[in-house]
Amino acid sequence: MGVINGIVTDKSNGLPIIGAIVILRSPPYFATKETDANGTYSFYGTPEYTGYFQMDVTATGYISFYKICNATETVNVQLAKLAPPTTPPTTPTLKSRLPLIIAVALIATIGIVLVIKKK
Repeated sequence: MGVINGIVTDKSNGLPIIGAIVILRSPPYFATKETDANGTYSFYGTPEYTGYFQMDVTATGYISFYKICNATETVNVQLAKLAPPTTPPTTPTLKSRLPLIIAVALIATIGIVLVIKKK
């Protein structure tokens, strides 16, 4: 039986990522672990008969990691942070357009008044 272990850290500052989810699979074998306060994880007793495992590491706010590893391997993972979401452009509201609406109404009213006075 093998052992797959390692540490999951933040790529930008090297700090451990607590609570990252590490998934290991090689059908029929499937296991998940959550990293501890030091960012470490361990899978003990991984079956060597399966050959290779697919490892996926995810954590909120980070780009996921994927690797093929063997039954006995240390896999240290550095996750990069996701880019912050961009703010979509806002659609102008009636309140933000109110000065323009008033100006157009005034110009239209003045134009009507001028046309009436001209007659």
